[in-house]
Amino acid sequence: FSYFHRGCTHARCPTPGVGSAQPEHVRVLGCIGPGLVDRVVGRASRVELHLCTSGEGCGRVSMFPRNRAPGPILRTRRGRCGEYSYVWLLMLRSLGYEARWVSDWTDHCWVEVRLPGHPGWVHTDPCERALGRPRMYAEGWGKRHNYVVAFGEGRLEDVTPVYALDRSTYMAERDLSEMDVERVLDEVNHRMQGGRSTGDH
Repeated sequence: FSYFHRGCTHARCPTPGVGSAQPEHVRVLGCIGPGLVDRVVGRASRVELHLCTSGEGCGRVSMFPRNRAPGPILRTRRGRCGEYSYVWLLMLRSLGYEARWVSDWTDHCWVEVRLPGHPGWVHTDPCERALGRPRMYAEGWGKRHNYVVAFGEGRLEDVTPVYALDRSTYMAERDLSEMDVERVLDEVNHRMQGGRSTGDH
């Protein structure tokens, strides 16, 4: 995904941004609903409006659809962690790997995969070209995680302890107790499984 990382621009202007982060000269004006093409072809959930404020007189507004379909993402080579991680998830699954999407509620997402010879789930982040570095966000980025949730095949799991520095850190950021988080996830998983209890087959 390095070529996506280098080629990502958030406004078509003489001074495009490089990388998946928003360039300093681009200001987000807000979001609008996706048009028919973006909604149907790109499965976009919304369209961000970006204003270029560069000193070179661009001043244009560009639209950035937050696509969820791999085709437009691969074709345009535009996206952030949401787009990158979703394409990476589909690629891993198409190659026969068991993989799941992970969302950090403090604004990032990545993928976990099961690899031969490795017990459990392995962290992988296509934006950062990272493999097996779950503490990179807390230790390297200084993130104070509150909720990190893995979305597997019809099941959600709280994986915050895997990524946070320690229990006291993420519990201080939460507004729910561990018991409440477990109860909410159990209820969601129960509904996702069609109302079946964990003992049903």
